[in-house]
Amino acid sequence: MVKKITQKQLKKILHYNPKTGVFTWLERTPNMFVDEGVYHTKFQQCNWWNSRYAGKQAGHLNKGYIRIKIKENYYAHILAYIYMTGKQPNRDIDHKNRKPLDNRWINLRLATESQNIANSKISTTNTSGFKGVSWHKRIKKWQARIGFNKKRIHLGFFNTAKEAYKAYCVAAKKYFGEFARFA
Repeated sequence: MVKKITQKQLKKILHYNPKTGVFTWLERTPNMFVDEGVYHTKFQQCNWWNSRYAGKQAGHLNKGYIRIKIKENYYAHILAYIYMTGKQPNRDIDHKNRKPLDNRWINLRLATESQNIANSKISTTNTSGFKGVSWHKRIKKWQARIGFNKKRIHLGFFNTAKEAYKAYCVAAKKYFGEFARFA
């Protein structure tokens, strides 16, 4: 099991600005390094590290999200939650505005897996143009479906895609509340 970073450890090495969502590296002290022989004393390593990283933005783009390497890679939105609350998130962290690079504290919230998925964009493979709506070839009608708690719920068959979409919207409000996205 990987040991998770604590708020105390995090605040020793990074600063998080909740208004911008940006992490910056803090200046380090020599006691944070280990002597590696004559040529790489902890003082030299510290000076090199501070001249290269201290005060600079932390993280790199990886699969659409900001990741920050602190012995292992962490998503910035997870670190923001730990930094602000002092707790490890026990659920997903959802970006309210669906922009995974926007790690402002006001844009982050705890979510179940279903809520996080509900707040996602329409699938790129969707051919109806409506979230939760697809054409059923055998029945030759539009069907509405929604996923909730890892189950696919059938909402009915309809003559038009718009009718099916209305059924999806009603169900999305019921199951997901503030997390529901309709497009």
